[in-house]
Amino acid sequence: MKNSKLLLFLSITAGLALSSCSKRDVYLRYPSASPPKPFSEYVYFFNIVIDSNGTHTFKVADLSQAIIDSGTMQVYFKTSLVLPDNDYSPLPEYTFPDRHTVTVNLISFQPGQVVVGEPGPTTPSMDYYVYLSSSR
Repeated sequence: MKNSKLLLFLSITAGLALSSCSKRDVYLRYPSASPPKPFSEYVYFFNIVIDSNGTHTFKVADLSQAIIDSGTMQVYFKTSLVLPDNDYSPLPEYTFPDRHTVTVNLISFQPGQVVVGEPGPTTPSMDYYVYLSSSR
């Protein structure tokens, strides 16, 4: 009985550890209306690490050419750590409470995707959201 409890505990712990190290995006979408009517939407991505001098591509299905041409698209980010007053900041810079900064630049965007990049060392785990809005 003790061995089966230990095996269950180790299996759950290993599963959680492996899933937290995954490179796939974890995201949530919060639309306020459906495109192409006037709308605004926040698309969240959690626990993203960008390798040194690397890039990361966010898949944003509702980012259309119409939004690019005449709407709004902004990217915000914050640390994934649980900290007091941990608010999202617009790219390119996030400042930790100890004044350490992380810089992530908007590299490119096109319908359906946004690419961000780290010009220096590997970023810590960060949470992002892409804000979209359109008046059409």
